[in-house]
Amino acid sequence: MAGTLIINEKDDWLPAGWLFDNVLNEIVTQLPPSEAKLREILEKANTKVTGYADLRGIDGATFRTFVAAAERAYEEVTAKGAAAFGDPEFYPGYIARYDDLRAKLNADPRAANT
Repeated sequence: MAGTLIINEKDDWLPAGWLFDNVLNEIVTQLPPSEAKLREILEKANTKVTGYADLRGIDGATFRTFVAAAERAYEEVTAKGAAAFGDPEFYPGYIARYDDLRAKLNADPRAANT
């Protein structure tokens, strides 16, 4: 099963379920405790629950918190490298899909600190 993350009216992210779950779990670990609602949205998005999250309704400040958590999670994954990845053969594809998500998040107007 694939996961679906709706970012805005024109962008979504639709990776394989295992990748979707892992990336969202990594992002959740980087969220501040004050973001309980966002944490709940992401935890419910796990493919074992719904496989779907919609970020269109979150405000700019919350969206920027999500983007910052995604960047920290990405930095952690890339710092560990392929050797720390469950199956190093899949690491390049994992990072490519992560990069795709990051590009879409950063292209959203809410990502700009206005």
